[in-house]
Amino acid sequence: MKIKNKYRQYLCTLLVVLLLLQSCQVYHKTSVNLEEALQAQLPVKIISKTQEKSVYKKIVFENQNYFGLDRKNGNIVKYPLEHEFIEKILIKDKTASTWLTIGIILIPSLVFTFLIGNNVVEKSINTSFL
Repeated sequence: MKIKNKYRQYLCTLLVVLLLLQSCQVYHKTSVNLEEALQAQLPVKIISKTQEKSVYKKIVFENQNYFGLDRKNGNIVKYPLEHEFIEKILIKDKTASTWLTIGIILIPSLVFTFLIGNNVVEKSINTSFL
C-alpha cells in the first residue's frame, strides 16, 4: 500500500508540473511592424522603449488606431497601442510553441514511465528470487 501512495504522490507532482509548463509560448526573434502583427492574427508580445513587456491575444485596427486585445476577468479589453512607444513587436511562433509543449509533456512522461517500469520490474525480480 505504501508503494501505491508513493507512486500517486509522484504522479500528482508530475501532473502539476506538466500543467504549469503546458502553456509555454515561444515568440519569433525578429520584430515586425503593427500591420504585419495585425495580419498575422496571432498572440503578440510588445516590448516598449522602457523595456516593459505586454502580451496580447491579437492586434486589431479600429478608427485609424491599433489596439491590443487581452482578456481580463473574463472580458475582452482593448488597449491602445502607440507606435512611438513600441520598440519591438514579436509574433508567437506556433510551431516552436507546439513542439516545446509536446517536448515538455512527452520527455518527462517517458522518463517517469521508465523509472516506474524499472522500479516495478526490479521489485518483482527481487520478490521472485526470495
